[in-house]
Amino acid sequence: MPGCPTNGPVVTARHRRVAVAWFTAAHDAPRVKLAFSDDAGATFDTPIEVGAEAPHGWPAIVMLDDWSAVVSWMEGTGADGDVRLRRVWRDGRMSSPLVVAKVRAGRAAGIPQMVRHGDSLIVAWRSDRVETAVVDVPGVR
Repeated sequence: MPGCPTNGPVVTARHRRVAVAWFTAAHDAPRVKLAFSDDAGATFDTPIEVGAEAPHGWPAIVMLDDWSAVVSWMEGTGADGDVRLRRVWRDGRMSSPLVVAKVRAGRAAGIPQMVRHGDSLIVAWRSDRVETAVVDVPGVR
């Protein structure tokens, strides 16, 4: 199957609940999508479109205690880009996208990573060096 070896899907799980996020450019329409599962990934709900205007992909995902998920991704046009994130609930509700950092679009920012630490998220990406940001979980405070 043709595809980018570094812009693939990401998965997070808690008990039997699973969330998967991925980038697709099917039909020349770039999108970041997310789907939830209650049965350890045997079946998934209808995907929810997460990325906004011009996603480049490279998603990361974290599951929260209330079974919502926070997804980060790269977005931008030309040489300008952002690392963005938003919280997504299974019923399709989403927080507004939050710009974590301005970056060079595409692979120049590496593959952003994200982990949860208490009520915060630690997001890491690359510029000329590795950069990090601590972000409150959207919608928690």
